[in-house]
Amino acid sequence: MADDVRHFESFPALADQLLSLVQARQSMVKFYRTLAILSSPPNYQELHSNVHSVFLEHPNRLTDPSLSLIRTNLMHETMLLQGLIQTQLALADYQFKESIVLLSQSKGRLKQWTEETQRHNQAVPTVPVISWLSSFCDALTAKLTLYFHNVFRQREEELKSNIRDMHTRTDPDFYTMISTFAQKSEAFAVGIIFNSEGLDFCDNGYDLRNGSTMEPCLTGLRSWPAIFYYPPGSPHWEHWPNIVSLIIDNQEFLDKQKEFLHHHEKRAQVSYFLSQIEPRMTLLVMFKENKKKNDRLTGEFLQTICAGLRNLRLF
Repeated sequence: MADDVRHFESFPALADQLLSLVQARQSMVKFYRTLAILSSPPNYQELHSNVHSVFLEHPNRLTDPSLSLIRTNLMHETMLLQGLIQTQLALADYQFKESIVLLSQSKGRLKQWTEETQRHNQAVPTVPVISWLSSFCDALTAKLTLYFHNVFRQREEELKSNIRDMHTRTDPDFYTMISTFAQKSEAFAVGIIFNSEGLDFCDNGYDLRNGSTMEPCLTGLRSWPAIFYYPPGSPHWEHWPNIVSLIIDNQEFLDKQKEFLHHHEKRAQVSYFLSQIEPRMTLLVMFKENKKKNDRLTGEFLQTICAGLRNLRLF
């Protein structure tokens, strides 16, 4: 009789916890639906804030032993999402150490959750979430390998790994995508230009022996470095005044991330195609000829690679 009374008295607490669980799932469903209808990159700070709110408010309320597995899954899901979104934010600001550490932590947590799921032989509905988060990890790994291509290339001997091999292991392989396009289209150059204005910039990543090798805030054209450039070698700096002016003068247009910007410089007989991939990063395609805006090969390349780098294919 006493056990029945205690069992009955636990119902209100369990009901409160189930209500919290429903609210948490409603918040996460809203989160995923927001991503599903995106036509342009989201506000990642806002996304992180939304997931962080769920993480702080709900998992710790699920204290009933019968909800322990659900609580663990919710913890993994929200912590993974926070880590991956933070990785995206670090990548967008060209923060090498933060990007590497956050992505490594997220991969470790994803591996742990996957193993726990297999061990508990959980129901199928949890699998799509893990699968999508794995795709998110892969997408960020591919971006990190491209954005920090120069950093990895300079450390090939230390890493005992060829940079080309690193790219081929990513999905998608952005480097092969770029090199193939450049060869087919005879593009003069393909690059990613980073606006480092107001930031401490480090073009060599992070040196564990000497600490961060950040430079003070750069000024002028130096504050617009090429963090990636194809073909390999020194960027064609003689074009930088034109390119940076085009980005600054058309910032509002580029910020919309709807279309690429096309400009033909008649005197130099050079055509520029520019498209924003991150708030501070602009993809450049340059031709030493009068390449028309409606060039099919260039248009398809820009549409494909920009969608990948903006995570739109993921969402």
